[in-house]
Amino acid sequence: MKDLSRKEFLRMTARSTASAMAATAIGPYVVSGLTGCTSTSLVRDMPKVDYRKEIRLVNCRIVDVNAGRIINNGTIRVNNGRITAVSDRTLPENRDAEVFDVKNRYVMPGLINGHCHLTIPAGSYLVSMAKALDLLTQMKLNFSLNIEHGITTVRDMGGYPGLIKDYIAQSERGNFPGPRVMYSNAFLSVKGGYIEIDEKDLHPLGSLFVSLMGAGSISTKVTGMKDLQEKIRANIRNAGLIKVSSLDAKPLIAGKKSVLPVFNDEELAYIFDYAQKNNLPCALHNMTMQAFRRAIRYPFHSLEHVVVDGYISDADINTMKKRNMAIVPTVILGNLYACTSSFGEFPKEFRTDFIMNEIKIRESYWNSVTSSDVVPSIHESNVKAMDWFRQYNYDYEKMFRSNKLAVDPFPFFNYMIYGVKNVQRMRSAGILIGCGTDSGVPWNYHGTLWREMEMYSRIGFTNAEIVRCATMNNAKILGMDREIGSIEKGKLADIIVMKDNPLADIRAVRDIRLVFLGGKVVAQKCGLVKGDTGIAVG
Repeated sequence: MKDLSRKEFLRMTARSTASAMAATAIGPYVVSGLTGCTSTSLVRDMPKVDYRKEIRLVNCRIVDVNAGRIINNGTIRVNNGRITAVSDRTLPENRDAEVFDVKNRYVMPGLINGHCHLTIPAGSYLVSMAKALDLLTQMKLNFSLNIEHGITTVRDMGGYPGLIKDYIAQSERGNFPGPRVMYSNAFLSVKGGYIEIDEKDLHPLGSLFVSLMGAGSISTKVTGMKDLQEKIRANIRNAGLIKVSSLDAKPLIAGKKSVLPVFNDEELAYIFDYAQKNNLPCALHNMTMQAFRRAIRYPFHSLEHVVVDGYISDADINTMKKRNMAIVPTVILGNLYACTSSFGEFPKEFRTDFIMNEIKIRESYWNSVTSSDVVPSIHESNVKAMDWFRQYNYDYEKMFRSNKLAVDPFPFFNYMIYGVKNVQRMRSAGILIGCGTDSGVPWNYHGTLWREMEMYSRIGFTNAEIVRCATMNNAKILGMDREIGSIEKGKLADIIVMKDNPLADIRAVRDIRLVFLGGKVVAQKCGLVKGDTGIAVG
């Protein structure tokens, strides 16, 4: 054998170690190694189904997300992964069809997470190289968690390009279940701008590990026009959109005082020209008024998150409407990061009834997290990170200098003051609003779209509006509304089955019993029994 250089040996060792990971038990699920020899089981005890035949779902209560109504006694017919008929009566019998009798349960289109990060593992801190395998395991679990919770399509808004492509390919080969994915590759950012965390900030060997894995960087780190011209070409390869991250100049890391660099007007003009030539929409990370006022001068397709440092004006909203800008506000971030543990004395301006209730809801959720939701070592690191503020006597700058990188809580308390009001006003004005969680970022676990949907309810959205935001609105934002987002003839058969009616109680989406992706069952919790008349949903 040819002698290997030390670098080549390290690269081969890192890849071999990841590829040879044995099956790892996580809660009730079995997550395979990267080779995919053992797939995650979300369809245990599943009767054999011949998907070459017509698939029928009968005795359905179909949620019409466009009209906000229930179609009783519904029948859905599926051929080759697409819906070929939807009826409120029994269709002519087809003795050769595979029939699922859902027994009057509620059936709706698969949920869509309009903003998440599949290859960011939701951990606060990579404390050792040994934890790296846990992070890789979590990334794969992220795919399964979405399917388990009825999320059949996601829009991935930034991560490791090498890993996202590899994991999508593995999921499509059937190595483990996962949603349909539209992705943007790495964050398109100015060097030193958002996102502010570099791999080496997480661990001294973080960049080395990422390079050995062939994952690429999480951020483009652009250093001027020439660099932008070179890097944007690589970054859009196979991508479905461009995610612009560097317009907000205010850091989100607690204790970081420097002003972040942002794209200049010449660079933004080039980005949009390039996007138009390649028929790609542009989305923008935006949480400050300064960035928002610049953004609405440009043809951004969607704004991600929402302004949290002031109230936007009617004129601003009218400009968004004229430009057909949508927004995926991720309001759950306020609930997630507004931690009273961040302060020695909790500021009086944040002691509103709404905020205090959100804190209770967050703490109840946080205490309910199990190994089914996240790899235990990652959750343990997040729990420890919550105590950093107290350990450093609430001196954010000292904490930052000690490389304890935590989220600044102030913007997220303001998320629930300015941000919520801004979303409510956009809703009243008819702005297209999607639904996303930002899952993957620290403390923010996948499979939790229900938390965002329930928070929409608490800020005044009707259940019909919420269901539409998480299905048809998101499909429009993804440019996939002819393919997904509703149960209609000609669309892909992404279908979920629930016990209760989400139009009556949005909490129904917590309990997904059966999930079809492209007409095939990919997850089930209800028990399926095959008899003479078909498959009965238990």
